[in-house]
Amino acid sequence: TKLLVNNLVHIFNYIVVIDCRHECAGRKGKDTVYCVCNATYCDDLDPITKQPAGNVLSYRSSQSGDRFKESQLKFTKQSDHDNADRITLTLDKSKKFQKIFGIGAAFTDAAAINIGSLPKDMSDRVIKDYFSASGIGFSMARIPIAGCDFSTHEYTYDDTKDDYSLAHFTMPDEEIKYKIPQINLAKQVAQHGLKLYGSPWNTPHWLNDKQLLKTQPDKQYETWANYFVK
Repeated sequence: TKLLVNNLVHIFNYIVVIDCRHECAGRKGKDTVYCVCNATYCDDLDPITKQPAGNVLSYRSSQSGDRFKESQLKFTKQSDHDNADRITLTLDKSKKFQKIFGIGAAFTDAAAINIGSLPKDMSDRVIKDYFSASGIGFSMARIPIAGCDFSTHEYTYDDTKDDYSLAHFTMPDEEIKYKIPQINLAKQVAQHGLKLYGSPWNTPHWLNDKQLLKTQPDKQYETWANYFVK
């Protein structure tokens, strides 16, 4: 954005295409080419680096087999193209929209269990492919608080009825065995840090009692708040 703001009207001059560090080992699928990734080989990318003024990096994937193919785009103020081929980019830096905090994915039970079912080297590789500089570099992750629509069974962290002290609050294997180790690895390999945020799918059912929400709302809401803190 800064590059474009400082150079309001530019023209692409030429494009240099650079292949990824380890090329895709292609396998033909029904409609497209898939990249093989196993215990002995996976493709990966060179880390993305800040470009000098006038340069932009572009990445392209395609059905024909390109996978994050890197192109270096060069900007100049002059163009030999006809007016019909000219592209004009105009940005108003005084007009701002929403702020992007990061791009990422969710550590759901389904994802964590499937990744955790792989051999250790492969499961670590999957996390690095998502979050490291040699992968796609995700910088944010959502963590479902307890079970969600991508869980193998319905649960919360406290399914003991009327446990307002949360004495029976506990995390199941989905969290301890799978999600927490994978999240810790993602935090270790994320080049620019990893923002995490929790999102509940549902409260414990006993906190959803409509009558109690009318007669004892403070007790219900306070317990739900303490559940978040835990």
